[in-house]
Amino acid sequence: MTIACVADLVEMLRQGRLLDEGQHQELAALQPRFPEPRALARELIRRNWLTAYQVNQLFLGRAADLVLGQYVLLERLGEGGMGQVFKARHRGLDRVVALKVVRKDCLDNPNVLARFQREIQAAAQLDHPNVVRAFDADQAGPTWFFAMEYIEGTDLAQLIKQSGPLPVLQACDYVRQAALGLQHAHERGLVHRDIKPHNLLVARPEAPAARGSSAHLSRPFACAYRWGVLKILDMGLARLLDRDERPASTMLTQIGSVMGTPDFIAPEQARNSHTSDIRADLYSLGCTLYYLLSGQAPFPNGTITEKLLQHQLDDPEPVEKVRRARLLEDSSAHLTGQDACSNLGVPAEVRAVLGRLLMKSPENRYQTPAELADVLAEVAADLETKRPRRPRLAPSDPTIVAEPPPSDRFRLAPSAARPVPSSADAVTAGPPRRAPRTQRVQRPDLFRRRWLGSQTRGRLIVCSMLLLAVLSGRAVEQGRQPVPPSPPPRPAEAEAAWAALLARVHGAQVDRDKLRKELVAFRAAHPGLPYAPRMADVLARLPSPLDSLQASGIPKTERQRWFPPALVGVLGEGRPFQSVPALCVAFSPDGDQVARGGADALVRRWECASLRELPRLPQHSGRVLSLTYSPDGRVLASGSQDGAVVLWDAATGEVRKSWQAHAYPVVGLAFAPDGNTVATGSWDGTAKLWDAKKGSLLLTLPGRPEDRLLSLSYVPGGRAVACGYEDHIVRLWDVRPASSKPRAVYHGHTSWVTVVAFSPDGRTLVSGGGGDGTLRLCEWDGTAFKEGKVLDGHEDVVHDVAFSPDGKTLASASADRTVKLWQVATGRRLDDLSLRAAVHGVAFAPDGRHLAAANANGTVYLLRLAGPPPRDALAQAAPGAVRLP
Repeated sequence: MTIACVADLVEMLRQGRLLDEGQHQELAALQPRFPEPRALARELIRRNWLTAYQVNQLFLGRAADLVLGQYVLLERLGEGGMGQVFKARHRGLDRVVALKVVRKDCLDNPNVLARFQREIQAAAQLDHPNVVRAFDADQAGPTWFFAMEYIEGTDLAQLIKQSGPLPVLQACDYVRQAALGLQHAHERGLVHRDIKPHNLLVARPEAPAARGSSAHLSRPFACAYRWGVLKILDMGLARLLDRDERPASTMLTQIGSVMGTPDFIAPEQARNSHTSDIRADLYSLGCTLYYLLSGQAPFPNGTITEKLLQHQLDDPEPVEKVRRARLLEDSSAHLTGQDACSNLGVPAEVRAVLGRLLMKSPENRYQTPAELADVLAEVAADLETKRPRRPRLAPSDPTIVAEPPPSDRFRLAPSAARPVPSSADAVTAGPPRRAPRTQRVQRPDLFRRRWLGSQTRGRLIVCSMLLLAVLSGRAVEQGRQPVPPSPPPRPAEAEAAWAALLARVHGAQVDRDKLRKELVAFRAAHPGLPYAPRMADVLARLPSPLDSLQASGIPKTERQRWFPPALVGVLGEGRPFQSVPALCVAFSPDGDQVARGGADALVRRWECASLRELPRLPQHSGRVLSLTYSPDGRVLASGSQDGAVVLWDAATGEVRKSWQAHAYPVVGLAFAPDGNTVATGSWDGTAKLWDAKKGSLLLTLPGRPEDRLLSLSYVPGGRAVACGYEDHIVRLWDVRPASSKPRAVYHGHTSWVTVVAFSPDGRTLVSGGGGDGTLRLCEWDGTAFKEGKVLDGHEDVVHDVAFSPDGKTLASASADRTVKLWQVATGRRLDDLSLRAAVHGVAFAPDGRHLAAANANGTVYLLRLAGPPPRDALAQAAPGAVRLP
């Protein structure tokens, strides 16, 4: 059908279902304004209803080719040997994908269809942040197509063509990410066989796909993923191995054929692609690293045969020489002084990595991609520490108020370009880029626009106040039942129980393990009383299950030369896999167990005395981002990226209760002191209180999705919850009785509030940790916050904090790969513990002498901060009972 008039165009759009019903209704009003069909088509392109590719196809009479099954083609992205790749949209899911379609002239070739089906099978086995994901495969008539993840970005070949050789750190980070994706494929028996810059796509850092991905990725050094997330493309040449590593029966290549690209092919792959394994991909990755550093392939000249022989026999020209010549020739590289020295050269450690990758014999290369990723992470981290840094400026003066100012209540939603924070990659999950310390990011202020008069502003304020009151009231009314009050404390009973415990402490025959458990039971039975400092003192004087651990007990295969002297235990796999980071960690109140949640969607537990692993708890379908024990230690709660909360029996590992708490990841999780209520916080901006026995919703605290909730903590006593948000604000909400307005607000931060926690006595709040890595201590007197010390020592986002049981020490875990210890009273930094990997979680043991750190390398490190107490430690405790109010 040809388009002769506007009516023909409208009819073709309706038959092809290229527009939705609302657009068709508006199209009827547009027709009289555009009597010529091409003019109407230009207007539809301007409105983003159609793409230029779609319009061209329509006027060529190929409207039927724009629809394949449930997919509508939007534009053509590229073309390969056997098919074309289109940007397309799934009608039902409204999801944009990259659609690979087999060319019609290839459909009669059985080898092409077999290869295409192999690509689908290979891609379907892979699910990793550094590999383009497969969504769907189908056949529409004679046409075969395959839907993949659509990435807004560019491939490395195009990037080098546009900008020349990359900075060394950027090149190392891209190759490290590619190695992580190849490790994932290797673990599933796949060899890519065509690794080259053209098949490595980088999502733009500002693109939603990049932000969403990097938010859940581990950051082994501070600037990892700064230049975007890399994705491996084109599994069309992938070879699937049998379990015994022999070639599969569906091998497509013939003896003597060459599969791969001559500029990046491994010597053994050129000789016989049947026998090549993952080490051939590592050689190709080495050629890619050479290309990123120098701007050209290792052997850029000659015919195909000559290049294959050069890979077999010759060494490439030194990369530093080629890089220097290329950068000096580039008219855009006006480099002088220190910048020239740092950018023109290639550090010796990077040249060593490259040399090993380009070894002619596979036995002399790295043997797995994970090994290469680990080495590159350490090299990049070391290079980053040597880079010249700008002097850090002092933070701006904070503002503390007991109620939010009116301007805070009517701010517009943030722009799409604002950085999006992580949970743990995350992901945990990876956090957004750092904001300057002295710059507080402000949102657009509607009331400062000149085009609004005073009367209009007044009316908007009144309407906004009414709307806010209605929405806040509804948000609080979402709770299904009132929060059960804590049982009223009975001072006489608590004092008598405490006196009996202290009498046993000074008794002649003391079962110290039993006494420790009785102290924990007392704390759970009498919440809200100021016993914490005294109990912490007694627990610190008792032997701990962790006291028996020694650094010599760490297996030799797991020891590293850089281990800090305080390290006495390693939990998890001995060889780190950075694609499965540990994201959170918690000790049981009696100190007998330690648990961690990770990117593998598992909750794992160990006995502290023997480090024996208990049965794993597989219940979640997403990363476990938050973890906490109930005050009595009988229940372990976990929150996940899938929005679910699971309550486990800490002794047996059985599921007591599970429910869908939020539609977004659960990044905050805390038990009330009485153990009857669980508080959850999520990226949807809300905090919710749940009955810990029934799993029923008790209360929803108001919030907005555009102001993500990033951290949550109960105030000791259980009558309020503190929440940290993406808008740089800490809000304290009353829950008994509930209120639609925050009880107090703290405005002292210049970046996202990724952590918030109260000291055991409830008098000190620590919060902050976002893009600037700064923590702030505030005194809380029950009515308002009072500014305290500023803890300014981390170089990157702080993922977690923990107070020691006596409240005198604070531990902070950061993406800068360190755990720092602070003296709460003075704000002085006591110690820096470098762990060579981003630290996502930290927890003090009940004894106050041991610390657990959850790391991006997949392990949990147990650190001893002080030696065991002397045998007469209990005798030194102050005798007599202390009156409890």
